[in-house]
Amino acid sequence: FDNYPDVVTVKEMQTMLRIGRKAAYDLVHNGTIPSVRIGTSYLITKKSIENFLSAGVDILRCCAKMTVQQQADYRKEII
Repeated sequence: FDNYPDVVTVKEMQTMLRIGRKAAYDLVHNGTIPSVRIGTSYLITKKSIENFLSAGVDILRCCAKMTVQQQADYRKEII
């Protein structure tokens, strides 16, 4: 990730994680990866992406089954 700036766009995050557009926006929209919305763009810190990766596969497996509040509580634990 050294080649990326400290704050990236969703498109850059897609490349970093090697995921598709829908998956990237799902991660941002449901708050799994924290972001800041400025106008129509989302900005994501590289640290947030690193925290997501260090949390492991569990977060991918459980997010679909969790309520929004449960996801928020889980994020607080890993960040």
